Amino acid sequence: MLSLTEEKFDLIIKTVLLMFICLFLSTFSMVFQPNPKMDLTTFFGFMVARRLTIFLSFTLPVIYFESKIQKGKDWIKQLETWRFKDFVFGFFGGFLLFYLWILSFTIQYGEMPKFVGQFDFDKVYLIYGLIFPSASIFQYIIFEVFNQFMVAFGEEFLFRGFIQKNLMKTLGNFQGLIISAIMFGLIHVLSPGYSLYQVFFEAFVGGLIFGYFYLKTKSLASPIIAHYTGNMLQRIIFPWIVF
Repeated sequence: MLSLTEEKFDLIIKTVLLMFICLFLSTFSMVFQPNPKMDLTTFFGFMVARRLTIFLSFTLPVIYFESKIQKGKDWIKQLETWRFKDFVFGFFGGFLLFYLWILSFTIQYGEMPKFVGQFDFDKVYLIYGLIFPSASIFQYIIFEVFNQFMVAFGEEFLFRGFIQKNLMKTLGNFQGLIISAIMFGLIHVLSPGYSLYQVFFEAFVGGLIFGYFYLKTKSLASPIIAHYTGNMLQRIIFPWIVF
């Protein structure tokens, strides 16, 4: 039977509270709401500023909490090691996440997505809930290279490097893995372009995969690589498919 000491319970409360603080701070990203009437450079600038705000909201409070309040350096140690096996785990996990993404659409629409020979930029609206100005494939990919790095790094830093780590310390490895994956899934419920199928397969099951890699490696390298690889494959492939 799980027994929580006062110290462990206190850490759980602080972990959950900090998560909500991070999520609240991330709402200020809406200040940088892009408009399709903007020129392309300004539009992408607003998109990057919005993502950077979320990135900083997910990382700076954690760094402050662990450095100043807990007087620890776990957040540094988790980023120090980037081994060959981390890249193997990461790329494997990224392609697995991409497969789960395809599976979610297959179940949702009752058939496999079909690849077409034309890049449909209007599909980007389904991802972000925003109408993008006209852009080339190259410009879109360059934007996503930087955008998805901030997504993967920021989310893994918060959910695996802080939330899952602390929940595993207090509740045990299995419970910490499951609960952090559930939390990760729940924050994606309101994300543009996410149906409940994507929330379950991509966010929850994906969160389990990222969390398992973190549990086994004690490093954020493989979860970040897996998250980044999976997201990049999705963003590049999505405008080329139909349902």
